Amino acid sequence: MSCLITRATALFGVANFSTDFSGNAAFNQIWNTLGGDTFYNLYIDDGSGFVNSGDGSSASINITLTPGVHTYSIYGDPGLANRTWALNLFFNGDTTTPGISAVNSDGAAGTSLFADSGSTLTLAGNSVTGAGTLQFIDGFTTVTLTSYTFSDVAALDRVSPFSTSPNTILDFAGSFTLDVVATPEPASAALLGASLVFLAAYRRRRSGS
Repeated sequence: MSCLITRATALFGVANFSTDFSGNAAFNQIWNTLGGDTFYNLYIDDGSGFVNSGDGSSASINITLTPGVHTYSIYGDPGLANRTWALNLFFNGDTTTPGISAVNSDGAAGTSLFADSGSTLTLAGNSVTGAGTLQFIDGFTTVTLTSYTFSDVAALDRVSPFSTSPNTILDFAGSFTLDVVATPEPASAALLGASLVFLAAYRRRRSGS
């Protein structure tokens, strides 16, 4: 009998933007998965192809996060060289409060990654305080951001500002990885605890007989 939940968390939006070294949004370069607004679209590939496309509603995402490790490639076009980038991830229909906020200050290497609690952006590009954490917990799952890269050194041309078609301009590209772990339901966790107590008592009784 499994004590893990069957409901899943959804990755509902991603905003990728330039920042200063402290993680405060610089407002000069913004890509998102909102669609239909003035910002360039951020396109996401889950390894089998793009999960969003075009502009408007087709540029939005609603990715079910099943337990496991998931890596997503991200593409935005065009862009200007910047040393420090930030990533806001939004979950379960919320587009205004990031569940995870991260800063990457070394582009393609991704070795300088830290949680962002500075002045960041909502999915629509408005100011919001960063989540200050690389982990999102909603009672269904625990989602941990384990890596994030973004730069102009990949020499790829897969997208345009508002479509998943090349345009002879090299993209800014990177990736992020999420480690998703299912969370036991309270009732199931209590049942499991009771079962373990019973098993321990049974073993003590047998060892004493």
